[in-house]
Amino acid sequence: MDKDLLEPSAITFQVEDRLQATLLNLPDSETIALISSNQQLTYRELNQQANQLAHYLQALGVKPETLVGIYMNRSVDLIVGILAILKVGAAYVPLDPGYPRERLSFILEDTRAQIVITHSSLISELPTNLTHVICVDTSWEVLAQQNTENPENLPLPENLAYVMYTSGSTAKPKGVAMSHGSIAHYIKSLNQTLKIQASDTYLHTASFSFSSSVRQLMLPLTQGSKIVLASKEQTQNPLSLLELIEQQQVTVFDTVQSVWRYVLKQLKELEPASAQALVPSSLRKVIFSGGLLPCLLYQEVRQLLGTEVNIFNVYGQTETIGTSVFPIPATFDKRDGYVPVGHPLAHVQVLVLDEELQPVAADQKGELCIISPGLARGYFNLAELTAKRFIDYSLPDRTLVRLYRSGDVARFLSDGMIELLGRTDYQVKIREMRVELEEIEAVLEQHPLVRQAVVTAIDDANDGKRLVAYIVTNQSDSQQVELNHVLREFLKTKLPEYMLPSVILKLEKLPLTPNGKIDRKALPTNLELVQQDLAVGYLPPRNDVERELAEIWQKVLGVPQVGIQDDFFELGGNSFTAVSIFGQIESKFGKQLPLGSLFERSTIESLAEVIQETTSQLETNNNPGSSTKQIVKIQEGDPGKTPLFLVHALGMSVLYYRDFARYLGSDRPVYAIQPLEVEDQSTVDNLEALASLYIKEIQTIQPQGPYLLGGHSFGGKVAFEIAQQLQQQGQDIAFLALFDTYGPNAMIRLPLHKRILIHLNNLYSQGPMYLIERLGSWYGWIGGLAKTEYERWTFSKAQKQSESMSFEILKRGIEDFHSDLQNRYTYRPYSGDIHLFRCTEHETLNYYGVELDKEKLGWDKVATGGLTIYDALGKHLTMFDEPYVKPLAENVKSCLDRIRKSASLPEKGNLLK
Repeated sequence: MDKDLLEPSAITFQVEDRLQATLLNLPDSETIALISSNQQLTYRELNQQANQLAHYLQALGVKPETLVGIYMNRSVDLIVGILAILKVGAAYVPLDPGYPRERLSFILEDTRAQIVITHSSLISELPTNLTHVICVDTSWEVLAQQNTENPENLPLPENLAYVMYTSGSTAKPKGVAMSHGSIAHYIKSLNQTLKIQASDTYLHTASFSFSSSVRQLMLPLTQGSKIVLASKEQTQNPLSLLELIEQQQVTVFDTVQSVWRYVLKQLKELEPASAQALVPSSLRKVIFSGGLLPCLLYQEVRQLLGTEVNIFNVYGQTETIGTSVFPIPATFDKRDGYVPVGHPLAHVQVLVLDEELQPVAADQKGELCIISPGLARGYFNLAELTAKRFIDYSLPDRTLVRLYRSGDVARFLSDGMIELLGRTDYQVKIREMRVELEEIEAVLEQHPLVRQAVVTAIDDANDGKRLVAYIVTNQSDSQQVELNHVLREFLKTKLPEYMLPSVILKLEKLPLTPNGKIDRKALPTNLELVQQDLAVGYLPPRNDVERELAEIWQKVLGVPQVGIQDDFFELGGNSFTAVSIFGQIESKFGKQLPLGSLFERSTIESLAEVIQETTSQLETNNNPGSSTKQIVKIQEGDPGKTPLFLVHALGMSVLYYRDFARYLGSDRPVYAIQPLEVEDQSTVDNLEALASLYIKEIQTIQPQGPYLLGGHSFGGKVAFEIAQQLQQQGQDIAFLALFDTYGPNAMIRLPLHKRILIHLNNLYSQGPMYLIERLGSWYGWIGGLAKTEYERWTFSKAQKQSESMSFEILKRGIEDFHSDLQNRYTYRPYSGDIHLFRCTEHETLNYYGVELDKEKLGWDKVATGGLTIYDALGKHLTMFDEPYVKPLAENVKSCLDRIRKSASLPEKGNLLK
């Protein structure tokens, strides 16, 4: 081993290099610091807003070592909140809104955090025993009165900066406590290699519950760079990230390898010209993090981006923030195995030790151990575990140091670089997120049906890993399929989504070694065999159509084998994968099927029947209670209950209503009205005609009222018109729900003098950059308009020539059709009750010269019969996603229950149930 690796010298920085010297006093500059959706802040604005919140926190008694929870979605306010907490020397505790409530409650109880910074739309999810909840979106009048100057008495390096919870080996997560000084050491060392500059635009994609978010926030801020904060929706769609990179001219893309896997996979499915158009042209640095980087994946990314882009592989643990970095040379040509993680950072010492904690010989493997002033304090409230992983260690010169045992198996290569080889325990990375398998096992064994549980990680078809749970039950007659569903629903209440097993397999007994321990090596690790055992009556494809469909499903869903009776949704399918599948079906078979058909045709077997049927056979399927041409049954429900009809949003499928229907209760029949097919659009020339057509289809299922109606966005406008026409027929509308639907007076264009004032203020505060950005915005608008017109021309040409249209062009045609209908729609007063479920998180619009009626969304003047408004979590496009959809459905269910109890008894047969 290199002797220098054992030398303790030159591994610390002076106190004046601490974080607060470069970060907590942000520059008084008009340079853009942060962009999130349509919001942006200069460094001056970011610093002043953080200072105001910091002074408010100090007034509440927050001081060094105080723990403050921060419970917000990705937004400008989230960044302001983190900086404010750090400015007063306190520590932030990130609380992810996507986590189950039980996990959030545990974190708050464990840290005893009594103050939480949040948004008003999320407050209902928090415990009621908190001392103080600060809703920054509704408290800015108070905050604006606070001092904008930097707080005095900067925090010391040893003060706690954050407590971040990661997977633990028990049924509970464990909190890693990190100091201000640890962050400072890491950021300074890392940039000696990465060399981020003030001219860079850095894309932030990491969850704020993971330590990589610290790098993606602090590194660009300390260098005066611009941060582009990707939304949650963008982080879940790799192609959206590519579009964002090009739109914002991002120069630094820091993300996990799984994102690149999906980027490459999706680009391969596009036409070469379309794929090339998405390849970012502005990137100069790409940073990989989160785990073992396959050499083959690196080579594919290098080939895509070219040799001019600098690519780095960074490595570290939550307990160290970061350990090493490898600037991968363009000449790196290894294709097998994994990319090394490079040399230790300047402030880090790395040792490779054997089981006796003695250094191993050069090129031999052992446990990677780390000595650094940047180590965490330890695990919060877990002294025994801290003492086990953070130990006192004597170097050869008898210097006593603090050492962290990482649990990673590694070795030093001949050039001194570190190569990772595996783990000493049962910790794995799922989509580059750390998972302790023992935590999942412990949670499973809390369920009364489970006697024993073992969880493993199996390689999947996409070069990643998926979790498989093996259980022994307390009931020998429990059915596999039912058991799988029950346990998954139980786990959802306790674990984050990325920790949920893909498969839960029942075994008669767990295999044991001769000394009585569980033999993990004897568990079935072939995912194909596991899935075959899981499937009840597994049937392979029987003909060419089923075989080709199975291949499409396997490729898109990332599973090695699909039986013809396997359910699309049970395999993890969603609206995004459905679009890809149906696009490939259209390409392969020339059949353009509505996405909503998956509700009743969710297996290979049933979907193949649709493809093999003739068009006339499909159109004559008018059996009562089954799908008409536009209506699909989402949920069977109780035949004695009144069904709920939900209308599609603009150009969208109705698949995203599935979870909403499930949370309403299995007894409620739910139907969705899917978009009109392209060939039928010529029969409808206005929104009133579209509503009339949908009414005819609704009445094939429910001939008489009372009716329950709802729609999201554009669908709410159609539902509104359906209710109008049904009332004219003399029908009773018991419930009309508009889900974040903008009414006729929602958008109010500001007077000319106010618009001019806005532009002048922006020009004054942002300088010439504002003019440049507005010109760029107008240029992008013109380019977008030209692209739209080209797509419309292509769509029209394909229609006239009866050519097969790509799924994207088809989608554009449907969106344009809906936009045209709503733009020409004339609203009339409605005498019934309207239930408006309004998202409280809306984009800032006055930047563009209009104001949004955020309170009533413009419905007050037409809702003559009554308007009841409910706050909904999430944003316009995410309100039907987890975790927001469950409270939304519960709110609607409560409305329906109140209506049922208060309704007078109508004629027999029409009783609302």
